[in-house]
Formats: sequence, structure tokens, C-alpha cells
Amino acid sequence: KMLASEAGTVKELKENFSKIVDLPDAPQNIAYITNVLALMWSSCYASGQQLLCVCISLLMASMTLEHGLTEGGVLGFISYSFFTGELNGDYATGYHVGRTAIQIIETRYPNNRALKSKAFLMFGIGTSVWYKPLSESNIYLEQCFTLGVSSGDVVYPSHTSHYIAGDRFLQGTELKECYQLYMQFFPWLKKTNELIWDFGMASTQPMRDLMGIGDAEHFDEEHHRRS
Repeated sequence: KMLASEAGTVKELKENFSKIVDLPDAPQNIAYITNVLALMWSSCYASGQQLLCVCISLLMASMTLEHGLTEGGVLGFISYSFFTGELNGDYATGYHVGRTAIQIIETRYPNNRALKSKAFLMFGIGTSVWYKPLSESNIYLEQCFTLGVSSGDVVYPSHTSHYIAGDRFLQGTELKECYQLYMQFFPWLKKTNELIWDFGMASTQPMRDLMGIGDAEHFDEEHHRRS
């Protein structure tokens, strides 16, 4: 029902996405709502609630078109671009909506490193992948990691570190080089997010097996399985 009720948002975005940059700032109460919705989107994405992610994306975009720009609302445009190709097969429009949203962030919120980090991750692992070569995604993901770490964030840089190495492998980079790239992030992960470090060590164990270098130091595979 919600998807049907927001059909007008999709139509308006396709027809007027270039005008998004000229929207005024929204009232503070709208900013609070869209920021909460942006947090909900991240949780829904992480838990695999795809339909709910789409609904939240459309609601954020609809509120922004009606009331004006907010930080959360701009993320709504990028999250919409994340799914629009699957919704209607129009990957080109999704890419241009996402790029327009990034343009807004860079001009309206130039000093918000945390916001940029979130936007670059969403665009780099979703929107850009469907329409451009992975080499473009690499640029956004590397910026996501740098900006996220410098802003004090842990979640988004942790998530990004896996995509950076994984995308390089899909591009045809040699396994050893991908592994070395992956391992560059591990001292930081070990220090800031041991859960993701443990996941990363488990994920890279097949790489070590293929290269014949044995188990990684300080990684207990049996402990990982039990936990």
C-alpha cells in the first residue's frame, strides 16, 4: 500500500530530479523525522528488509520534495537511487538522482564528513555498481572509509573495508594483491570493531588457504565458529 501511495514520488523524481538542488531547507521538525528515517533505513538494510527499505526511501524523498532539504532527506534520494533500477528498470535515472544528491551534499553540507561517508557508501555499493564500471565505485568507497574514520564513525568504514577489497577482486585484481589490500584495514578494525575484524578474518581464511599461507596470526577459527 505504501509503495502504491508513493507512486507520485517516483514520477516526480523522474521528471524533476535536476530541480532537487534548488530546494530550500526544510523546517527543523522535518529534519528530525528524516534523520530518524535514515537511521531506520540502515537498520532495515542490514537486516535484509528490502521492501521496508524501499518504502522508507520513498517516504524520505516524498517529504523532501514537499518540505525541503535535510541531511536525512538527501540520503533518502540516494537510497531511492539504490533501488530504482530494480523497481522500474530505469538505472540511468537512478544514477542521475544519486549523483544529484551527492552534488547537494558537497555544496550544501561540505563539512559534514559523516554524511558524505554514508552517502558515498550507499552510492558506491549500490547505485554506481548498476550503471558504471566498478572503478568508479572504488573512488566513492575509498572516500567513504577516509571520511568516516576522520569523523569518528566506525560502522560505515568497517562495512566499506570489505567492499573495497571485494570489488577489486571482481575487477580481476590478483588474489595476493586483494588480500594485501584487505589486510591494510585490519589493524584499524582490530582496534575499533572486533566483531567486524573477526568477520573479516573468517572471510579471508579461504584466501589464505588458496595462497597456502596458513591461518592468520591471532585468529582462532574454532572460537569464531562457536561465537
